Amino acid sequence: MFRPEWTGRNINSCSEYPSLWIFWHEADYEIQFGNVKRPTHKNTSWDRARFEVCAHKWADLSEPGYGVALMNDCKYGYDVHEGVMGLTLIKSGIFPNPDADQGQHEFTYALFPHQGDFRKGSVVREAYDLNCPMAWEKVQGIYEDSFSMLQIAEENVMADTVKAAEDGNGIIVRIYETWGMRTKVHVNFPLAPDAQVTVCDCMENFSGVENADMTRAQDGWSFTMKPYEIKTLRIVNEKK
Repeated sequence: MFRPEWTGRNINSCSEYPSLWIFWHEADYEIQFGNVKRPTHKNTSWDRARFEVCAHKWADLSEPGYGVALMNDCKYGYDVHEGVMGLTLIKSGIFPNPDADQGQHEFTYALFPHQGDFRKGSVVREAYDLNCPMAWEKVQGIYEDSFSMLQIAEENVMADTVKAAEDGNGIIVRIYETWGMRTKVHVNFPLAPDAQVTVCDCMENFSGVENADMTRAQDGWSFTMKPYEIKTLRIVNEKK
């Protein structure tokens, strides 16, 4: 974690990693509920004009067999060109606010080498761990029991949101597919094994949403997700 006290103006502060020795024509960048590819060269005027790419928690540069991801918890301007990875940390522009970015900042970023591409390297999960670190509390005694509210068998499917339903009827779980791969998904709710699970839209409405693919399995529910698809599940515990 970094806590710089910034007083500069019109200075763009970046972190760059120039000696990665990875030369590939595209890099992957995370966007909301997915990722996109952008070129790492400047062959055209469009490429030269795009000095940065806007992305969320990570950018990844990989060649067959090896890659490096640059992850962070609150910065969104990445620069990956000719084997060099960069992240804009503080911009400190003066228009329209002459005091923009002045004062103390707090942010975390990390370089994560891995095997294969971002899929094989589990970059999505590592970036989530960086942004949502485990909460813990020291207690006395020995506790050997464990439990989980939600279990997803497939590595490429992530739970992004868990919240109470807006109408008070059940719990909302929003999941999405992260690899761009059609997937048969298996989910389990150990704390509510008898719960009824239905699919709704992102506004938590049932109208126009297809539930035919949802099937009850012995250890939970199964259904198919399309590449980068978002599914919103409503869980209502019917056990009284």
